[in-house]
Amino acid sequence: MGQPISLAKLRVWKLMEFAGILPNKKRRVLLEELGRRFKENSLESDERRILAADKISPNNKRERMKFLRQELKAWEKRTAV
Repeated sequence: MGQPISLAKLRVWKLMEFAGILPNKKRRVLLEELGRRFKENSLESDERRILAADKISPNNKRERMKFLRQELKAWEKRTAV
């Protein structure tokens, strides 16, 4: 694994992944970074959702996006006041 990516890039790439527009090479680097953060036990909740989507369907972008959309809707309902 390479160096950790900057926090700013990480935020942008997470948003791009949620939007379904993160290119494959950057997605691979993002997943490596999330794997590193998982080992350090420093994952945020949105990062856990991205890893879960990848575990469920690593090769099917549509299924990942469907899962993330469902997770975000459920997350929104839980946080609504």
